Amino acid sequence: MDKEKILHTWSEEIEKDFQHMHPKVLEKRRQIKEGANQLTIWLGGPGRDHDLFPLRELLKEFLAKEGFEVIFSEDYQGGADLASKEIEEIEALDMVIILSITAGASAEAIEFAHLPDVRPKLWVYVPIEYKNGYVCRSLFGRHRFIAEDSFFSLGSFRNCDPELAVKLMRRAIVQRNSLYRKEKLRNCEDCFQ
Repeated sequence: MDKEKILHTWSEEIEKDFQHMHPKVLEKRRQIKEGANQLTIWLGGPGRDHDLFPLRELLKEFLAKEGFEVIFSEDYQGGADLASKEIEEIEALDMVIILSITAGASAEAIEFAHLPDVRPKLWVYVPIEYKNGYVCRSLFGRHRFIAEDSFFSLGSFRNCDPELAVKLMRRAIVQRNSLYRKEKLRNCEDCFQ
């Protein structure tokens, strides 16, 4: 796997998304990206012993190049049990993305979907190959977490296709811009008090 080539291909795909934008919009995007509004993402998915873990690491690196800080739960050790530690982490962060590829990641997605403080910042991505499975049906039917852009091809992901990387990047950019707007509004409200 040629990491740099894959990251370059993924970056080219995301830049294609922005080619149609007005230059002032692109400049504002650059300012937000480089500004103090760094968004921290908790990225759940296949663990170190899974064959897709290197691709999860590539997604982390790809998001980092756009100015996002990405945390894997397994990167840090804590005194609490795993479930308590993860809940504390995700409640403190700006965005939670889960790649529902493994049983563990799928269980996290279902567990986190029940947490009212986490729901607005939780984004779950499911392989299209698992569309008829229990986890997907639960997240779609009961929790309303799965949208059409939540699906990706596991086969394409294994082949380093940019599909999932671009979906994650788009969602992260929207989330960062939303937080930026909320912060600006909060600052404006403070001016008038």
